[in-house]
Order: sequence, then structure tokens, then C-alpha cells
Amino acid sequence: MIKSTDILFQLLQSALWGNPFDVDNDCCIEDVLLLAEEQTVLGLIFEEIAKRNIKINQQELFEYIGLLQTIRQQNQVVNNVLVDFVRAVEKTDVDYLVVKGQTLASLYPDPFLRMSGDIDYLINSDYGYAKVRIEAAQEVELPSKLLEREIAYNWRDVVFELHTSLIDFSCKKHQQYWDKLVIDSWQERTAVNIEGVRVKTLSPTLNAVYIFLHLFTHFSKVGISLRQFCDWALFLRHYENEIDKDKVQRILQKLGLQKSYAAFGAVLVDKIGLPEASFPMKIENAHREWTYKILEDIFRGGNFGRLNHKSNRPWLFKLESVGFALRNTVRYFRLAPSEMGMMIPKKIHINLKLILG
Repeated sequence: MIKSTDILFQLLQSALWGNPFDVDNDCCIEDVLLLAEEQTVLGLIFEEIAKRNIKINQQELFEYIGLLQTIRQQNQVVNNVLVDFVRAVEKTDVDYLVVKGQTLASLYPDPFLRMSGDIDYLINSDYGYAKVRIEAAQEVELPSKLLEREIAYNWRDVVFELHTSLIDFSCKKHQQYWDKLVIDSWQERTAVNIEGVRVKTLSPTLNAVYIFLHLFTHFSKVGISLRQFCDWALFLRHYENEIDKDKVQRILQKLGLQKSYAAFGAVLVDKIGLPEASFPMKIENAHREWTYKILEDIFRGGNFGRLNHKSNRPWLFKLESVGFALRNTVRYFRLAPSEMGMMIPKKIHINLKLILG
């Protein structure tokens, strides 16, 4: 009998690339839909199932139709708000780059089937300088000081995250190298078309690294879902002729992340269906040996590791997060030893501060 996870991946490949696949009507499609919901790829999977007229319990059918409609409506809302943000901010002298989110959704065969989220953007100026102008442009109130590398705020019922740096590395040398790469890349940026408006984002080469860095950071700390893999795969396929693969490999070597990039890339190729020629580096058998372990953690934890948590009490929730972060640091140490090694004491310090208030 074919496992629900196997059917999920086959349906994903059909949704993303048009790969032919027939689902057996006797399979437990409800299990597949539950997995799809946990992995935030429900829109893609339900649409594929609907195309095949596979029987679903009528009550569940109506529930999933409602969820699909909600996903589509939310995407439209986020798109509209993003366009308004771009128009407002471009009237100021604050330079920005929107990352992840709707800029990647635009690469899907049907962008409105991707589960939408926050709007993340990077600024290229001092926070105090940008704060005054963004507050005026969006009519919001931002914190007077930036205590972390990013702040979250709400505008028109959509969560925005303003970043002064995109990735928080454990190794100071890695942080300095990455931050300089980002600064140097502002002149190489590209743009995507959303609702007829050009939205500025990272250059294809740097984005090929950043999307993975974001994925790997969240994976090692709390967990991720298959949606992030779909985003990464579609991006690499769409921009494969614009990505400088040699530069990607040089960046990864400087950051000590070649093994982790290739190990997670094996999931893209073998499970998500990305053509291997579209991946920026060679994937060896040693990298594929990590696939089962990676998928085990993805399916156990669900989106951002939410399934791992047993308690709703804030301090217990934080304590569980510390445990998962330390566990994953040890579990995947060999994939990024220099970064992981320095991450352990940092995670203990940060999370204990959170627990103790």
C-alpha cells in the first residue's frame, strides 16, 4: 500500500511541475489532506485532488472548499496590502527589498494556492531615519529603538516584519561576511510583478542562498513545513539561468554550509521533483543519506514545529522550544559544524532569558 506521504509528494510534483500521476480512489485521501494542512500545502493538494474527482467525505469536502476559498482570499488581501506598501514607501527616500512571501508565491503555477503569511522587508538605512518616514507613509507607530534585528507590526490586518539584517548567524565571522554580501548586492537586485506593480527583491544569486538560510535557520530552531521547500524549488527552477552557481558555492563555502545546502537540496530533487540540473551544486549519495532524518523531523513537527509542542503555557512552550533547538543542533551538527557549534551556548543563553522573563 502506498503511504500517505508518498501520495502527498506525488500530488505536490503534479501541482508544481505538471508531472502525471493517478491517485487510487481506495487510498486514504483524508490522511493526505491532513498532512497537507499540517505542511501548509493544502491549497496545492486539494486542487489536485479536486481535478481527479476523488471521493471525499461530504462534510470534509465542504470544509476544505471553505479553507481553499480562505487561502485565495487571504492571498488577494496580502497582495493588495503589499502593493499599497510599495507605492507608499517608494514616495519616500527609504530603500527596501521585500523577501520571501508573495515574491515567491508569484512563481507558483497558481499563486493564490500558496498559503500566504507575513510581509518581510529589508531596509538599507539607519532604523531611526527609516522609522520616521515609514510611520508617515503607512500611518503606523513603530518602537523608538530597535532591540533586535527586526520588528513586527500590523498594518491593514497584515503582519509586517521590518529587517535591518536578514539572518542572525552564531559565528561573528559569518555574520560580517553575510552582511557585507547583502550590502554589496543592493545594486544587483531584481523585481517581481505583483498585481501589475514591480516589487523589489534580492538578486537571484543571493536569494538562492538566502531562501535556504531562512529555511535551515527555522528548521534547526523550531521546524519548517514543506511549503518552504516548494518555495525554494520553484525559485531555483525559475531563475536557474540567472543564478551564478559558482558564486553560490563560494558563499556556502565561506559560511561552512555546503553539506547542509546539498542535504536539503536532495529533498528538493528526490521528493519535491526539482530537476537536478536546476540545483546549484552537485548532490552526492552522502547528502541523500540525510533525507529520511530531515523528512522525519518535518512531518513530526509540522509548520514551524507547532506539532512538537504539548503545552500552551508560555513558559513551558519556551522550555520545549529550548529542548527542540538543542536537540536539532546536536542532530544536524555534522551538516554545519562551525555554525552549529557556536549556536548551542547562544541558544541556551537567549532561551533561558526568555523563560526567566
